[in-house]
Amino acid sequence: AIKFALDRPDFRTDPEALFGRLVENGWEEVGVEAWHGIVAAGLPPVHKDPFDRLLLAQAMVEGMTLLTTDATLARYPGPIIRV
Repeated sequence: AIKFALDRPDFRTDPEALFGRLVENGWEEVGVEAWHGIVAAGLPPVHKDPFDRLLLAQAMVEGMTLLTTDATLARYPGPIIRV
């Protein structure tokens, strides 16, 4: 939603429409928990965007795989795949 509001070229999808479609397809939200922040703070400084680091930390803590188009973020070891 932030990227959309900033008119970033790498996110042109209306976030409200995207959210609706995700929910229709069984998507479940993962809340931000203290452990996510602790893990994010302990990541090496490969990527400077705190939101992206938090997404990776959530994947690590929750046993999920993070899919990203971000080549820098994909340099982290762990449950991350560049698509």
